[in-house]
Amino acid sequence: MPEVVKIEARKQGFGRKKRVAAYCRVSKDSERLMHSVANQISYYSSLIQKNPEWDYAGVYADEGITGTDATRRPEFQRMIADCDAGKIDIILTKSISRFARNTLDMLNTVRHLRELGIEVRFEEQHINTLSGDGELMLTIYASFAQEESRGMSESIQWSKRKTQEKGEMTCGSVPYGYKYKKGIVSIAPEQAKVVEMIFRDFAENGLTTYQIRDKLNGLAIPGQRGGKWTSTTIYRMLHNEFYAGDLLLGKYYCTDPLKHERKKNKGERTMYYCEDAHEAIIDRELFEKTKKKCEENAELGRYVNRRVTKNCFSENIICLGCGRYMHREMIKRSRGTKAPVWTCKRNGGKCDVAAPLESELEAHAAEAIGIPEFSEEKYKAAVDHMEVGSDDILHIFLKDGEERTYQLHRRRQHTGRPKKEGSYD
Repeated sequence: MPEVVKIEARKQGFGRKKRVAAYCRVSKDSERLMHSVANQISYYSSLIQKNPEWDYAGVYADEGITGTDATRRPEFQRMIADCDAGKIDIILTKSISRFARNTLDMLNTVRHLRELGIEVRFEEQHINTLSGDGELMLTIYASFAQEESRGMSESIQWSKRKTQEKGEMTCGSVPYGYKYKKGIVSIAPEQAKVVEMIFRDFAENGLTTYQIRDKLNGLAIPGQRGGKWTSTTIYRMLHNEFYAGDLLLGKYYCTDPLKHERKKNKGERTMYYCEDAHEAIIDRELFEKTKKKCEENAELGRYVNRRVTKNCFSENIICLGCGRYMHREMIKRSRGTKAPVWTCKRNGGKCDVAAPLESELEAHAAEAIGIPEFSEEKYKAAVDHMEVGSDDILHIFLKDGEERTYQLHRRRQHTGRPKKEGSYD
């Protein structure tokens, strides 16, 4: 029988002190809850410093921030970074819901910390993440916390819908030109003058959103948050019924309470329109005129921008490769000169139909009509439309029902956009 020798375990010394930190959080930025955070910071600071086996590693506190998304909590992220840097051995926190309300975030974070040998202690649930049943208990409690958060979100959404049914605002933010205080919407006089100027320049003076943007920035008029104006901001203002005194409630809705994702309501959810809800900056006549101008611009599409050239070929040449209208672009030729071509592009891809020179299209159109030199006026009167195929054949359809076909010779193979280098010669 083999001889067995028992090797006694060595007694472990105390070694260095554990570096202990604490994490606390409140989800609402109210005076009462801020006082609660201050109390928690004081409590944990005292608790850690009184323990002779612990070294104080700090208290991390997020104030007025949701617990469903860890990426939105700067102090939480700073604490994890300090853990990765080896500055913390133990984290104390009041409860699972204070640490995180998203089960996936919770488990991923705890597992990451456990790999680093860092222990998290939840006081209310008496859970230690390095214990044998720590993760099982944590998963159960974290699921409860997540569902509690989801239930709270649904209750808030229900409350908002009931408020909207009464024609009342459900948030305290108002657009540029207005002020909001204690549930009352009022006009900001100086900003209101700018709003009226924007609407009149667009609807009556014929300025584009780009020109209005440049005008406001040129006058050094600050935007709502003090920054520069953009054409997108002006576009949204011109479409906002709020300036006419109306209120459209339910424009956006929350798709996932855990991710806090908002989606524009395009008819999926009920909306409520309330007329004369507050004092208007723009009268009905000017607002309707603006609305009509916006609709006309929508029909014009890209040609609403005056910087885009529009002539008789615009929305008149069809690409047989993708069925879209060709549009005009300028390309460089080998001798440094520029020449207009007509090109197209699929959504998200390339089209194999060549981009013909505008001069060649004009020459063939003049021949089809029977005139010595090309004329836009005569082209519009005689030609219904043209089509270009991948076989480099130009089809000209006349308004009298006749069709003429021509072989295109001087052209460039289309690859999304004509290349700057190269030659048609």
